[in-house]
Amino acid sequence: MKPLSLACLFAAMLLSVSVAIANPGNSARPSFIRSSKFVEVVNNTSTSNKEVDASANSAKVCACQLMSVSSNNEKLDYVAVFAEKTNNGELNNSFSVAMKVLDNEKKQMKQLFYSKIKVVGKITAYSSCRSLALKLKAGNNELRVYDILDADILGSRYIVKK
Repeated sequence: MKPLSLACLFAAMLLSVSVAIANPGNSARPSFIRSSKFVEVVNNTSTSNKEVDASANSAKVCACQLMSVSSNNEKLDYVAVFAEKTNNGELNNSFSVAMKVLDNEKKQMKQLFYSKIKVVGKITAYSSCRSLALKLKAGNNELRVYDILDADILGSRYIVKK
C-alpha cells in the first residue's frame, strides 16, 4: 500500500473511533443540546440566585404583548415579546417607554419576518420580564417567548425628561 492511502485509511479509522467514543450507543450521529435543556443548564444557578428578592423586582417594570403571527411558512398563536425598563420612580413614563419599544419591535417583525401580526393581549407588571415570562409559561405551554428587549437602551429616545 502507498503511504498516502495508508494515512487516509488510518485517519478514517481514527475519526470513526472518536465518533463512536463521543456518542455511546447505536447512534453514529452527534447529539446536540436541546434548546430547553440548554436554557435549563444556563438558568440552573444556585438557589439564592433563583429566588429574586422583592427589592430587585420592584426596580424593574415589564411590558408584554401577546401576539398571533403568521407568515407563508408558519402560523404561531401565542408569541410573547417583552420589554423591560428600570423604574426610576416614574411608572407611567417607564411603562410608556416599554410599550413604545414593543410597538417598534412589532413593526420590525412585520417588516422582516411575519406578514400578519395580531396583538391578542397586553400585560404590564411591576417585576422583571424573566419572572413574568416564567409565570406566563407556567399557565400556557404553547407560549413562545420571542425576545426580552432592554427598554433602557432601545427606548432612550422615548424618555420624557422634565
